[in-house]
Amino acid sequence: MLSKNALEIIKKRLSIKKYPTADRNASFGRLIFNAIPYLISCRGYSCCPLSVFIHVNTDCNLKCKMCDAGQQDKASMFYKNLVGGQTGIMALEDFKKIIDKIKHFKPFIGIPATEPLMYPHIIQAIEYIRAQDLRCSIATNGTFLESMAEDIIGAGLTKLVVSLDGPPDIHDLIRGVKGTYQKVLRGIRKLEELKIKKHSQEPYVYINYVICEDNYSTIIDFIEGFPLDIVKQVDFRVMFYCTDDIAGKHNKIFGEKYDATSACLSGGINLDKVDTDILHEQITKVTRQHGKICTFFFNHGRDGLRRYYHEPEMFLDATRCVFPWYTMQINTDGSVIPPQRCYHNVFGNILTQDFNEVWNGEKMRAFRRDLRKYGRFPACTRCEGVNF
Repeated sequence: MLSKNALEIIKKRLSIKKYPTADRNASFGRLIFNAIPYLISCRGYSCCPLSVFIHVNTDCNLKCKMCDAGQQDKASMFYKNLVGGQTGIMALEDFKKIIDKIKHFKPFIGIPATEPLMYPHIIQAIEYIRAQDLRCSIATNGTFLESMAEDIIGAGLTKLVVSLDGPPDIHDLIRGVKGTYQKVLRGIRKLEELKIKKHSQEPYVYINYVICEDNYSTIIDFIEGFPLDIVKQVDFRVMFYCTDDIAGKHNKIFGEKYDATSACLSGGINLDKVDTDILHEQITKVTRQHGKICTFFFNHGRDGLRRYYHEPEMFLDATRCVFPWYTMQINTDGSVIPPQRCYHNVFGNILTQDFNEVWNGEKMRAFRRDLRKYGRFPACTRCEGVNF
């Protein structure tokens, strides 16, 4: 019989279906199928990923406090994974080449940070994805939505994940540019108006709210002031981060293979200021009143919140990371890396190698073997791979 902890871990893994970057292929059957190599083999092989994330550029127009790219923290592993490609802008022909190499296994395509709507070929990229009968999402700060709404709908984008981190003043403080909130809201409204006019449900709009010391107490204010009828889902997430102390402890054991650095704290973030009792009350009220649309990707209760923000070196449970069996991440130069908030290791290049030569190549299999052996690494304590 499975233990209570094992059942909780399985329940958490199945909840990935609620993620905006998961899609129809994240069915119960596919999730179990992709788990089989992890469960029965110690050689590091994997089935084809369910999602492939492609970085198309390294540009952004904001200066978000929790983003190492926005803060130009070039030493951090997060910065290296976001801006680490040798080419700042992926050529459209390279993008198409990547899609052609992976389309046979029908992955969901995610185009994540930095700011993909600044990519000059973004509309053509979406159109090409859809022409191959694939579905896709874009993660955006939303500041270009108003001018691009019609083209985005016309291209056939499936999902749009928009960052909003609080009421207007709080959001603008975190994002580093005044007027951002209102600009984003105008863009979402225009997108919704055009969808109605064109009789289109897509793209579905998801709001991403990352909880830090500036906005943990304004969740209720945000929801009460936001027009929930124009979005599909509002996701509240605890903030990913890694401290210098945690990185140091990790590197004493695994530094030669998987070097860790502090991450997402260079913008003056101070998570000691988060009153987790207030945060828990805010989340409880919002999810109770708006549970059909508001989702909190954290399942550890009040005490878990306290430990998450104030005891960063402690894992919250025994969850093991399985992301490299389910997702693939590609930089602007075609290099394949772990998930973008993971260690800066390059496993190969999808532009110069066959898909399986990279995905089940020795470097990526070695990474999976170590993950399977250890479950997770010391610097993984505040990564969504073990905490969602």
